[in-house]
Amino acid sequence: MKFKKHHGHDEVPRGFQSDGIYLDKWISNRRTDRRVGRLHPEQIAELDKLGFRWSPRKDYWEYAIGLLGKYIKRTKKRHVPVSHVEEGFKLGQWLSAVRSDYKAGLLSQERIDAISKLGIQWKVSRGPASQIR
Repeated sequence: MKFKKHHGHDEVPRGFQSDGIYLDKWISNRRTDRRVGRLHPEQIAELDKLGFRWSPRKDYWEYAIGLLGKYIKRTKKRHVPVSHVEEGFKLGQWLSAVRSDYKAGLLSQERIDAISKLGIQWKVSRGPASQIR
């Protein structure tokens, strides 16, 4: 996949065109085609060889957790600045969104456990004006 080689990840933004094709829509259509049985096994095998992600939400979470683990291992820090980008992925923004989901009660226990296992604190102080409650 040219996009992945060039950008270092396969999170194609909405509206992205390559060779006149809206790549995000093409990817979505292939997932739908497989789900409803319109893809031949050979086509599925070819896409699998390219590393095509059939379950992006699950894969996205696992990818992000993997990057978070790499970051912690490399830096020995469990605080990720919101502006931090890891391998082209906005890791700091992702972790901030995960914390917001946690606070709103939107995370499964499995995901809470995965983050907690890495030693990430759920509540962070954002400076002297911020109080941890």
